[in-house]
Amino acid sequence: MTATMDAVDHALATKAARIHAMRAGLSRLDPDQSRLFAERAAAASDTQSNALDELTETIESSDLAIGFYRKSRPRAFLAHEAVCRDARLPGVFPYGAEVAAVSASAAILYENEALVAGEAVRSALLAPVVAVLGPERYWAG
Repeated sequence: MTATMDAVDHALATKAARIHAMRAGLSRLDPDQSRLFAERAAAASDTQSNALDELTETIESSDLAIGFYRKSRPRAFLAHEAVCRDARLPGVFPYGAEVAAVSASAAILYENEALVAGEAVRSALLAPVVAVLGPERYWAG
C-alpha cells in the first residue's frame, strides 16, 4: 500500500511541478513572447472553448465531485488555483491570454480526463502555451 501511495504522490508532484513551471514561464515572458502568446491564444480561443467543453463533459460524466479531485490531487489542484488567481491579476499573463493559461493548467490538472476526452482535446488546451514555452518536458528544466 505504501509503495502505491508513493507512486501516486510522485505523479501528483509531477502535475503540480508542470503547472508551477508553466505559471513561472508565462509570468516572465519578454514582450515578443507575450505578443506571440496573446496571438496564439486569440487564434486558438474557439478551439480551446470546444476542447474545454469536451473536457468538462468528460469530468462530469465521471460522476466525481470536484472535492474528489481536490483531495486526490492536492498539490496540482493548489497549483491550478494559483494560475486561476494570477489570471485575474493584471500584468501577470499577457492581456487576452489569461484564459489560455487557465485552460492549459486545467489540461494538466485533469490530464487523465483530458486524455479520455481525446489527445486532440489535451493538445488544443495546451497549444498556445507550448507555442511559447516549448514542449512540457522542457518547462521545468
